[in-house]
Amino acid sequence: MHLDYRFQARFTDSIQIGPVDGGIRVDNYFDGRMTEGALTGARVRGVDQVRVRADGSVVLDIRETIETEQGPISADVRGYALPDADAPHRHRITGFALFSTAVPGYADYNTAVVAIDGSVDMATGTIDVAGRALSPAGQGLRHAIAA
Repeated sequence: MHLDYRFQARFTDSIQIGPVDGGIRVDNYFDGRMTEGALTGARVRGVDQVRVRADGSVVLDIRETIETEQGPISADVRGYALPDADAPHRHRITGFALFSTAVPGYADYNTAVVAIDGSVDMATGTIDVAGRALSPAGQGLRHAIAA
């Protein structure tokens, strides 16, 4: 797999919804930038509607928008954030992302499956995530964007 992107962001707001079936629901809003890959410089912002389980693991349900010079890309991200045993405020993020866009130059994103891996530090409110294409369509993203 090759690196398709990396982004870094910070939480801008957090709203605790409260107890729900299976945990505590919190909406974490974030804002950041793509720092590596074909989308470098694009703004990334959205909301992670998490469910914190009793064991400290977090179920991720993220809606984000990637704002490029050519137009927006929407991402729907699912996965988990698992706490570090030595530093419970730090979590390892793992999951996948699916995309939607009307921008012709980014059409390959519409059929891409991208694995995400990264970290979040709840004490500092920082997020660092890398995305790597798993699907054949997604592996052509770097070439499609460069064209």
